[in-house]
Amino acid sequence: MRKKPKLTLMEREKIFGWLHEAKSFREIGVLLGRSHSSISRDVKRNRNQNSGEYVPCVAQAKAKRLEKLQREKAPLKCPEIYLYVRRKLRMGWSPEVIAGCLSTDLPGNRIADETIYRYIYTTKKHPKEKLYDHLVLHRKKRMKKHGRKVINSRIPGRIGIADRPQVVALREEFGHGETDLMEGIRSDKPVAHVTVERKTRFVQLQLLQQKTAQLKTQAVSKNHQLLSFKTMTTDNGSENVKHPFL
Repeated sequence: MRKKPKLTLMEREKIFGWLHEAKSFREIGVLLGRSHSSISRDVKRNRNQNSGEYVPCVAQAKAKRLEKLQREKAPLKCPEIYLYVRRKLRMGWSPEVIAGCLSTDLPGNRIADETIYRYIYTTKKHPKEKLYDHLVLHRKKRMKKHGRKVINSRIPGRIGIADRPQVVALREEFGHGETDLMEGIRSDKPVAHVTVERKTRFVQLQLLQQKTAQLKTQAVSKNHQLLSFKTMTTDNGSENVKHPFL
């Protein structure tokens, strides 16, 4: 049997109006197409505990809050699963392995690895217990489910590193360089501009007052005049957008 969705704010507003018309819970249930017990339970659970008044917007907010708390408590509410998951976490098992073995070790029970991760990072029952310390990477904050978002290059007319001449990778010919910026604290504007000649490992350093494409291009041009670079390899940072002007 398919479970009906939660009561909406519009339905709660109708309930409020019909209650003021002295309609019974059974009558309201027929009008809404819902069980009278569900309506009665919602009114008793979400009404003001002091005045006893049922206010739709307040009831909606309270229901949402209770629903959120229930989601946090629900994942490991079964004592067997709760103890099993926590024991295996302390043994160094990953949530994926725990989820895969639980149905075998505890027949008739199952749990998703996503549920275990959510429990590790959202539980408030034991604030001093750092369950993430039992994970391989010990991250305090959970990363996004699908990892970091790949941003397409913003460098117009760029040539991929796989397309540069093979001689550059061999480091046998003089005149091929690599350049990048070294930053300290993010709030500091000055950055160090570093250029390395690949064969000799000769390093050139310059201090730039700001991380801008114009200053970076000027610095690379200056290095090019000194050593007559044949190629220059950079990353996809925004400071390299003016590379065609080198």
